[in-house]
Amino acid sequence: MKRRKTKAPERDVLPATGNEHIFSVPDVFRITLPNLKVPYYIMPFGDVHLHSPNHSESAWEEFLDTAKAMIRKHKYVYFISMGDEIQ
Repeated sequence: MKRRKTKAPERDVLPATGNEHIFSVPDVFRITLPNLKVPYYIMPFGDVHLHSPNHSESAWEEFLDTAKAMIRKHKYVYFISMGDEIQ
C-alpha cells in the first residue's frame, strides 16, 4: 500500500504585530521513521519554572534522568516543550 504525502493544513493569517520573528516556528515537524513498526517516543515537558520558588529541582532531575535513559535505550525519542521552562 502506497502512503500518500500529506500537506500541512492551511491556517488563518493573523495581522502583523512586528514580533513574528520571535515565535517563528513551523506548524509541522516531520518525523521520518524507517517503517511503522519501529517504536518512537514523544516526551512532553513544561512548567519547569527554573529560577522560581515554584521550581522542583527533584522533579526536574528525575525527568532529565528519565530522558537520558530513553535516549540511550531508544533510537527515536522526541521532546515537546509545553512552555514555562524559565521564570
